Amino acid sequence: MPSAAAPWLLLAVFSGTLISLQARITGELAAGLGGDGFAAAVISFGSGFVVLTLGLLVLRKPRRGVGLVLADVRARRLRWWQVLGGFGGAAFLLAQGLTVGALGVALFTVAIVAGQVTGGLLFDRMGLGPAGRSGPRGAGSSGRCSCSRPWACRWRTSWAAGSRT
Repeated sequence: MPSAAAPWLLLAVFSGTLISLQARITGELAAGLGGDGFAAAVISFGSGFVVLTLGLLVLRKPRRGVGLVLADVRARRLRWWQVLGGFGGAAFLLAQGLTVGALGVALFTVAIVAGQVTGGLLFDRMGLGPAGRSGPRGAGSSGRCSCSRPWACRWRTSWAAGSRT
């Protein structure tokens, strides 16, 4: 790994730690609300929305960025579904609020990563990522397969070999 990438890797690890903390907080909030994961997600997502809104009010560069995104959607340089990332965040928070109390933070995290890996494999195969349609990439493919369903490994291996079945 290039030394220039090390700070970014540390930031990603730190962010992962914060996500685990967020899961714990959202799960506890849901428990404190009588097991209401929906209300916990609304409060958590709502507080993040307030912080982002304040940032947009105070900082000019992010406001300009929102304007550019809207212009690109109108001009069809961006597809409408490419701006729906917040939906994924809301679904993630709702899943935290509904499941962390029953599963715990560690098992919730494992389930989320398994879903991300499976989705990543499918989205790469379907060509929905920014790189277009792609297959597995080097040594990382075996790690992705080991985290995913066993049939995905066989499918990806046969696909990479050219059988496309």
